[in-house]
Amino acid sequence: MAINPKPKTYSFMKNIDDPKNWLPLKEAAHALRLSRHTVVRLCEERDPLTRKPYLIGWRPSPGTLLISRESLADFCRLTRQDLDFWTERKQRVKAGRLT
Repeated sequence: MAINPKPKTYSFMKNIDDPKNWLPLKEAAHALRLSRHTVVRLCEERDPLTRKPYLIGWRPSPGTLLISRESLADFCRLTRQDLDFWTERKQRVKAGRLT
């Protein structure tokens, strides 16, 4: 009798077509109290330490950007736990540019 191990699911591969896992750009910007342009930038910029984008975005069609609820929750948790997050981030970016 063979034991079938449970297939490993990665967080970035969770049902991409499930609307419960994604928020429209406008809603994500409203939740973060940031402009839509800033949210798009957070999808494009990478954290210097982890080399992962701050937010995971998906473009199902031109002109549409959806933000992963999981990445949004991680971003909120990260910035709320560490009050010096943005100050330290600036210093890390400057240090990264010098090397």
